[in-house]
Amino acid sequence: MTEKKLVLYGDVVDSRKIKKRNRFEKNLKKSIKEINKYYNGSFESKLQIIKGIDELGGVLGRIDDIYNILIDLNEKIHKSEIRLVVVYDYIDIGFGKQNISEMDGEAFHKANKLLKEIKKQDFIFGLCLNRGEFDKILEGNINLLYFIRKDRTKKQNKAIDYYEEYEKQEKAALKLGIKQQSLSKLLQRARYSQIKKLEENLNSALEKISLL
Repeated sequence: MTEKKLVLYGDVVDSRKIKKRNRFEKNLKKSIKEINKYYNGSFESKLQIIKGIDELGGVLGRIDDIYNILIDLNEKIHKSEIRLVVVYDYIDIGFGKQNISEMDGEAFHKANKLLKEIKKQDFIFGLCLNRGEFDKILEGNINLLYFIRKDRTKKQNKAIDYYEEYEKQEKAALKLGIKQQSLSKLLQRARYSQIKKLEENLNSALEKISLL
């Protein structure tokens, strides 16, 4: 049976430079398990490691969670990075199986090619829904938001974490042991409000994409 599916494929950036490989592999497996559990409704074939600690893949049933999966997975393995590509094309071998390594088809060939392309461009995400410029615009927005988030400082990230937990600047600042004005400046420098709105717009747009 041959059918078009969303293949999620990725690799660990500079995996050969990872020194404590056993520890990293353990953390990667734990992170993938958590992603599969949280985004259970998004996967038809669960995300899994394919080659040692170098490559991973899965089959998605829908596209709306791709940005959140990219962000959450990279936050969980914070000392390294994982490039991801999503390709919509045919799977003609092993379709319906849960083991991604037993599958093959044009979707996987395109995913492998796209992964090499974004590696050369030093991007973190690639997309091919066979929609030309639309794919590039969506891919560019996801990469841009990722890199803006990546440039945030530890202080900014901590301020964001506390603000999202307590929902009010005064309470978050109190828990952090800083003034409310200082927390406000950290959020502003991180462009928290703007990025939050752009992420909401992106996820809303992804929900409305039809692959039919």
